[in-house]
Amino acid sequence: MLHHVPGEEAKRQGMQEVLRVLKPGGRLLIVDVAPPANPHLRGLATLFVGHEMMAHGVAEFGSLLADAGFVGIENGGTSSSFLAI
Repeated sequence: MLHHVPGEEAKRQGMQEVLRVLKPGGRLLIVDVAPPANPHLRGLATLFVGHEMMAHGVAEFGSLLADAGFVGIENGGTSSSFLAI
């Protein structure tokens, strides 16, 4: 859902709030869009879900999380061609 949060400042504030209310030692799991690298698949996905959802990917959230104070940030794929952790 992070791709729906409008603007970088709102995303930054949201992640700071998540960190604030997260139980010490707790984990945050983000599953969001992973735009396909293949331009043909990316074009098809854009037709189905729209340009805005394909404009950004979950991998971009690493620096946002680090700036908010999260540590031990990892990312990777899922069994879906269009989602990543």
